[in-house]
Amino acid sequence: MKISEMNISVRLYAILHKHGIEAIEDMSNYTPDDIIRWKDIGRRTLEELLSTMKSNGIKFKGE
Repeated sequence: MKISEMNISVRLYAILHKHGIEAIEDMSNYTPDDIIRWKDIGRRTLEELLSTMKSNGIKFKGE
């Protein structure tokens, strides 16, 4: 599912778009450590991302 079609915050959308994420499935190419290194993601936005991934059945790389 494309991130532009998802019910996510503007902040999360902007962060994902900035990092070249077009679809939530693209997150399976990253590890949690990759995401934590993004300078512009905070605790709440990370929690929203994890929740969105979980509700869409997406897992991080290596999980």
